[in-house]
Amino acid sequence: MMKRLALLLLLFGAPAASQTTIAPPGVATGLSFAASGYANGGTSSLTEVNLASVKIPANSIGANGVVEIAAAYSITANTNNKTATVRYAATQGALSGGLGYAITVGSSNASIQMVQIIRNANATNSQVSFLGNQGYGNATTASGTSTLDTTQDTWINLNGSVAVGTDVLTLLGWSVKVWKN
Repeated sequence: MMKRLALLLLLFGAPAASQTTIAPPGVATGLSFAASGYANGGTSSLTEVNLASVKIPANSIGANGVVEIAAAYSITANTNNKTATVRYAATQGALSGGLGYAITVGSSNASIQMVQIIRNANATNSQVSFLGNQGYGNATTASGTSTLDTTQDTWINLNGSVAVGTDVLTLLGWSVKVWKN
């Protein structure tokens, strides 16, 4: 497997950010899953950059379906801000727009683990998502909404940025689960 991957990278070059397509939902469970434990890349960019994109094929979610995203990052342990962002959008590699959720860490932490849950709101073109810390609990902000057409391909974009160019934010791994309902 590793030899094949190395040959493909040699022939076609390594992508700037990884791209994965989630499989269609299983007939019995309605669950699809994609994951990577590979360190997809890091950034020292002061502006948001895409580190990985996961394609959710058309009609994979359903009118009341759910998408759950988990991502883990390592970061330079200092007081400078580092920002990990999940964007649910109609385009691969989106750096703005869509339904975005970000965690900014400024204390001397060395890692970020985030979870984001996006739900279709009784229609294939209406989403709602909790914008609180870590995807669970309570928040002082209202839920986020979007109007992506999930009868078309959509994308989970895992992005990042740092406030100081000598710092690094690295995407260590991620998982995306889709429940069609």
